[in-house]
Amino acid sequence: MINAYCKLHDLGISHSIAVYEKGSLVGGLYGVQIGRIFCGESMFQLRSDASKVAFYYLQEYLKKRQFKLIDCQMMNPHLKSLGVNPITRQEFMRIVKANLNIETDCRKWRFQEEHYYI
Repeated sequence: MINAYCKLHDLGISHSIAVYEKGSLVGGLYGVQIGRIFCGESMFQLRSDASKVAFYYLQEYLKKRQFKLIDCQMMNPHLKSLGVNPITRQEFMRIVKANLNIETDCRKWRFQEEHYYI
């Protein structure tokens, strides 16, 4: 899995957001971009609420780029606390089908440091 995600990252398809506190990694998330859909794979935190910070900046980044969906796979209490709302399979497939003709932008994500440091 590590090798696969590293390869996808090299191709500009997988992306991650890391949260640091005083130079130490304290949380983050990663997933795969397909067109204007981001499929979240995993989140982690070593400090309370660090993954929430990562998710906040993910959704802000994607909103500015007119993404249509963040696929969180399975609803859980943590995602619900972030404001995630479940959709039906029918709605999910409608969004996926509408996204099929949108080319995936394979550039590596860049964040403007002054806007994304906490």
